[in-house]
Amino acid sequence: MTEHQTIGELVYGHIGPGESGYANRDADLSLIGLTTPILPFKIPDFDSFIAEARETIKEGEPPEFARYPLPEIALDVQQSLRLHVERYIEPEQPRADRLYVLEFQGARQYTMFGHSTNLTKRVQRHCQDATPHGYALLNAWASPGVASAGDMERVALDWGDTLHHHMHYRERYYDMPFEKGLTIVRAVFEEEMRRAREGTAQPDASVPVLS
Repeated sequence: MTEHQTIGELVYGHIGPGESGYANRDADLSLIGLTTPILPFKIPDFDSFIAEARETIKEGEPPEFARYPLPEIALDVQQSLRLHVERYIEPEQPRADRLYVLEFQGARQYTMFGHSTNLTKRVQRHCQDATPHGYALLNAWASPGVASAGDMERVALDWGDTLHHHMHYRERYYDMPFEKGLTIVRAVFEEEMRRAREGTAQPDASVPVLS
C-alpha cells in the first residue's frame, strides 16, 4: 500500500462526502495502491505494435489521417485487443457486470469508461462505431465481474469529469492517457468493493462538491 488508500484522499484530502473543497486536479494518481489484475498481453512485445499502429494512424495532418479503411496494422492490433479483453471474463460468470476502459486513436485520442454484462458484444459495438470514422482500439481492460457495476460507472465518470482538463463527450475523454483512465476506474472499483465488504456501500458520491 502506498500513501493513499482512495482517490478521494489523494485528490481532496480528508474531506467528507458532500463537503466542499478544492480538487488537486494534478494529483499523482500513481500514489494510489491498486491490486485489481491487469492481464499481460500474450503476444510478445505487443506494446511496440500498439505504438506502431498509433503512429501509422497519425501519419499526415488531421483530418486527413482520420481515414477508412484503417491501416492493416491498426486492424490487427484492434482484433488482438478484442481477443485480449475477453480473457477478463471469468468462465464461471460470463454474464456478470464489468467495468471497462478502452482507448481509441484516430484524428484524436480518447479514453472511455463503461460497464456491460456482455463485454465481448459491447467492445465489438464500440469498434464498429469507431472504425468507419478512422478510429482504432489500442488499449483495453475490464474489471472482475460483479452483480451490478452501474453505480461504479457513474462514480468513475464523475471522477473523470473532475480530473480531466480537456474536452470530453459523455463517456469519451479526449486526450486522456489510457493509464490515467485505467487508474481512475480501478481505484473506483476497489473502493466500492471495499465498501461492499465492510457493509458501508453507498452510491459513493465520494466526489466532494467543488467550491
